Amino acid sequence: MKDERKTKKHLIEELQQVRAELAKLTAGKESPHDISPVDVLTTVKVSEQFAPLFQKAQEYVRRYFADKKESPSEGTIEIFGERYVLVRAASLSIAFFKIVQNLYRDKEKTEAVEVARNLLFDVAHAIGLADARSFHKKMNLIDPIERLSVGPVLFSHSGWAFVDIFPESSPTPDENYYLIYDHPYSFEADAWIRAGEATDVPICVMNAGYSSGWCEESFGIPLVATEIMCRAKGDDCCRFIMAPPTKIEGHIRKYMKGKTRMVAKRPSYEIPDFFSRKRVEEELRESEQKYRALVENTNDIAYSMDAQGALTYLAPQVRRYGIEPEEALGAGFWEFVFPEDRERLAGDFERTLATGEEFPSQFRLIDKKGGVHWLEEDGKALRDESGGITGISGMLRDITERKQAEEALRESEQRFRSLVETTSDWVWDVDQNGVYTYASPKVKDLLGYGPAEVIGKTPFDFMPAEEAERVEGLFRAIAESREPFAGWENTNLHKDGRRVVLDTSGVPILDADGNLLGYRGIDRDITERKRAEEALRESEKKFRNLTEEITDGVAVTVDGKNYWVNKAFSDIFGYTKKELIGKGADFVIVPEEMPKLLKNMRDRLAGRDVPFHYESIARRKDGKKINISVSAKKILFENKQAIQIVIRDITEQKQFARRLARAHEEERRRLSGQLHDDLGQLLTVAKIRVDRLRDAQFDDLVMLTRELSEVSALLDSALENTRDLSRRLRPPLLDQLGLVTALRALGAQFKSNTGIVAHVEEEGLGERFPEETELLIYRVAQEALTNVAKHAQASEVHVSLTVDDEHAQLTVTDNGKGFDVETLENRTDCLGVRSMRSRVTDSGGIFRITSELTRGTTVYVRLPLERSES
Repeated sequence: MKDERKTKKHLIEELQQVRAELAKLTAGKESPHDISPVDVLTTVKVSEQFAPLFQKAQEYVRRYFADKKESPSEGTIEIFGERYVLVRAASLSIAFFKIVQNLYRDKEKTEAVEVARNLLFDVAHAIGLADARSFHKKMNLIDPIERLSVGPVLFSHSGWAFVDIFPESSPTPDENYYLIYDHPYSFEADAWIRAGEATDVPICVMNAGYSSGWCEESFGIPLVATEIMCRAKGDDCCRFIMAPPTKIEGHIRKYMKGKTRMVAKRPSYEIPDFFSRKRVEEELRESEQKYRALVENTNDIAYSMDAQGALTYLAPQVRRYGIEPEEALGAGFWEFVFPEDRERLAGDFERTLATGEEFPSQFRLIDKKGGVHWLEEDGKALRDESGGITGISGMLRDITERKQAEEALRESEQRFRSLVETTSDWVWDVDQNGVYTYASPKVKDLLGYGPAEVIGKTPFDFMPAEEAERVEGLFRAIAESREPFAGWENTNLHKDGRRVVLDTSGVPILDADGNLLGYRGIDRDITERKRAEEALRESEKKFRNLTEEITDGVAVTVDGKNYWVNKAFSDIFGYTKKELIGKGADFVIVPEEMPKLLKNMRDRLAGRDVPFHYESIARRKDGKKINISVSAKKILFENKQAIQIVIRDITEQKQFARRLARAHEEERRRLSGQLHDDLGQLLTVAKIRVDRLRDAQFDDLVMLTRELSEVSALLDSALENTRDLSRRLRPPLLDQLGLVTALRALGAQFKSNTGIVAHVEEEGLGERFPEETELLIYRVAQEALTNVAKHAQASEVHVSLTVDDEHAQLTVTDNGKGFDVETLENRTDCLGVRSMRSRVTDSGGIFRITSELTRGTTVYVRLPLERSES
């Protein structure tokens, strides 16, 4: 301890002495730890711009190694207070490579070389990191280039190699870092050359590792170096490239570009992977943790056993049965296996251990409470490197519910057979390939074959060739989607040769995992019905002629494609008939509407209850989107199962409905405002006046009378407002006294409100009309007068109502400024006119507007008439 304290004291004194000398040398310099450079660099070669920094580093390292003490009696070498060791160069390189090659003599030579290279690089890289960290701290270096400068000098003094850094290097603390340098006197290359050993790969691995470790610590970024030329394999020099791991291959390719001879000598280069084995081990541990987490979080129970059949691992999920994994290890597992299943399960395990083949087993497990559970075992043989079987690993899956379901299914099938063998329809089962696995006795009545003659064949074996091809295609498609089907009509050949038409329906049979096992269904004889339908084919020509005359678009689709369309259908979408034939719905329907339409079609074909009428969005040939009304139904067309589709363009109707709804809402808002602003205020003021009368003391009768008169006037105004609103919503006179009286009152009110004289005339009116007819005539007159007030600038208007035996006619004529009727027809904002026209035409009437500039306008309405008894 005493000698150690002296040593430490001596080191401190020496260090203080060096620092004092450095302080003298660096007086007046920018950095207090800078060292004045010597005139010549003898330990490293760098470009002129970096020479001053490396000269300072050279002086510091020279002083560092000058303080050297050797003590053979103690087996120590100390340099500046740090203990060092001398190692024979050949031992670290050529001898180490030979030892590793001998250890890996049963492997390829390249694998042994790779192991040696990785180990040497990792060790040297770690030493470089540690040495750099120590010297940076001793010298208090911060700047990356200053940190770098010490490394090559130290490299020379410690006997690794001389360093020649090329001017094109770019040592920067980022991903653009690039260093190219030579080690002219590499100890590794010298060792191989002196030993006369040949090598076909660069062997200066520790040089690359140490230098990249030092620079990585200096610049604070991951770096790796690789030797691209080596004197030991016959190159002119030992040359290295250093860069970040993600960039180094690019730098090597760039350097080698155009150097044909060099590429020929060394077509590929190894990029050291620093501490690759440690990363592999960490990744393996992470993988094992993930695997264990996965195994222990699944519902299945993982297990493994050795070659003697003893359980070596059992996942903790077994605790759900009250069993601890530890108590089941070894031979303990067998006490939980149902006694009657032990011998069979053991036999399956023994066969797997003997042959390596898989023998999935099902057995019963007894839990701690005596409950019985069905488990399914799926295990695989474990093998060593030589292929020998060392055990089994696998999974245990609880299938208790499945077993219970299978038992219930067997019982259900027994009841099913009893039922189907007495029904009037033919009941059948087919597998996933369409092969009959069951046929009820009814098949004898339908096709003349017994059940035994049917089982093992397919439905298509009993059909004419063209029908078999069609139905088989449908079956393959429906089996792929695993969906039920209904109403499939198909033609079969009876045993005696006659044709029988059957109606077929079926549902899929699925296993617990949703896999298709087959279909179960029924067939019903509809031959007689089909004969009756034959007569319908005669009407198809009439159908074509009729649909060509209507304005709705009509299409007949077969297998989802247009088979026939009428002219209106082609006009709606702007295509010719030829362009539409053979096209599917997606040719005109916008993509976002297709799923809904296709589902409707599939449901209809499957016989499900789907809406007969629905709306969709289509795109015309010119790209314009339109709203359409669609209705569809199944028909027989030219002896083909088809869908008849009726299309109506409702774009204008939808737009009009939206505008009309906004207009109605605006009218409600206006009426609400009138109730609040006019009637509400009048009633509020009247209430205040009445409350004041109730609380006041009146000595003067005249004053009281005046107050009451004012309140009465307020109430009269409120009453008049109420009547006005009532007339607007539905005039009471229309219900009480009839249409003519209501029209006259409407004219009087119109004159009172606008100052425009309104003449109301009637002729031939006897009994009253039906309520809806009277209301429609009144509303048209009301809307027409409103338009006169808003737009006509008229002084007079005539309202005339005439009646004959079958029709009522209303005309509203003004003497206003008139307008261009064609312009009005093309406008989309005239909701009043469009509303009148729509209501009249929907009632089977005629609506017409005539107008002439400066000569007024006439609204003409003609409605079919049904007299009312009231």
